[in-house]
Amino acid sequence: MTKTKNPSSGRAEPSSETQKVALVTGAFSPVGATLARRAMALDYDVVPHHFSGASSSGTRSSRETPLASALTPNPQWQADLRDAKACAALVQAVLAKYGRLDLIVLSAASFPGDVLCEASPAAWDDVWALNVRSAALVIAAAAPALRSARGQVIGVTCASVQAPMRGRAAYCVSKAALSQLLKVAALELAPEVRVNAIAPSTVASPDETRAQQEGADAPLGHGATLADVARAFDFIHDSPGLVGAEIVVDAGTYLQRASRDLR
Repeated sequence: MTKTKNPSSGRAEPSSETQKVALVTGAFSPVGATLARRAMALDYDVVPHHFSGASSSGTRSSRETPLASALTPNPQWQADLRDAKACAALVQAVLAKYGRLDLIVLSAASFPGDVLCEASPAAWDDVWALNVRSAALVIAAAAPALRSARGQVIGVTCASVQAPMRGRAAYCVSKAALSQLLKVAALELAPEVRVNAIAPSTVASPDETRAQQEGADAPLGHGATLADVARAFDFIHDSPGLVGAEIVVDAGTYLQRASRDLR
């Protein structure tokens, strides 16, 4: 199949509509970038969504990081997914360019520090809009294309769904809601579309040494890494019998957090 260069993703642009297409939201966060690169390795043309603005609380809406890799930011795929209209518009832009959509990776998220009794209504709305509502709206907009392609949705939740963290109230609640949203989507979109989730630790880091240090007290004696997240993605992607699943990738740290809180 002859291909031409696609400057928006750093991949080759297909001359045939048989080339699979993946949309990765939050593609320039550490986890998002890892999963975008895994989709590339699986021969998807990857649309790397990004957002470089600030939230109403003054923090970045996703932990975006510069990447010296095949991913290239493109204004065409920049969107503030807290804006409900932007969610459908992003999906429609992908379909207008490629004519199909086979995989969605939902990695866009904000990670604010807030205590339950101190978080403002605006902070709750901000986190909910990006971490939960945008995922629902992107899935809804893409559902017909995903059904046609018999595609997949892989969401990024968090190990905090199993055991919450102190000082991250809105984030933990939003990720728990996203976890349930993905299960609902798995039920409603089956059998044409498989929906699953990866729940990484918040210490997942591109720096293996740092991950080992931060997870030294974990049951496995080291922290989860981005390589672990990538392996979970590959397993989900290549498991046709897996649906509605959520794979926790955190070296068992959530087990210790739960046990500490019970003492």
